[in-house]
This record gives sequence, structure tokens and C-alpha cells, in this order.
Amino acid sequence: MYDVQFDLLNKSTAEEKENAAKKADPIIPTKIKGRLYQHQVKAYNYALQMFGIGGVN
Repeated sequence: MYDVQFDLLNKSTAEEKENAAKKADPIIPTKIKGRLYQHQVKAYNYALQMFGIGGVN
């Protein structure tokens, strides 16, 4: 049987993750003078987390 509530919950969770990803801010401020693109911020945050510097999101 198809569970509508489960499907809506998954859809809203995916949308929240997507929106959160769009508004990425550096975990720790960078020493770069220019403004980073969102994919660069995500990569920076990922690298910090992999090295155990930025904590866990």
C-alpha cells in the first residue's frame, strides 16, 4: 500500500536539505579575500569535517 505521509515526509526532508545546501556558510572563516562560490564553500566545509576541524553538521 502507498503511504502518502511517508512520501511527503521524504520530499520535505529532501527539500530542506537542498535549501540548506544553497545557503552554505563556511564553518570557520576563510583567509581568502574574495567571495567563494557555493560549491567552494561546500568543499571547504567538507574538507574541514574530514580532518576533524569543523565539527559535525
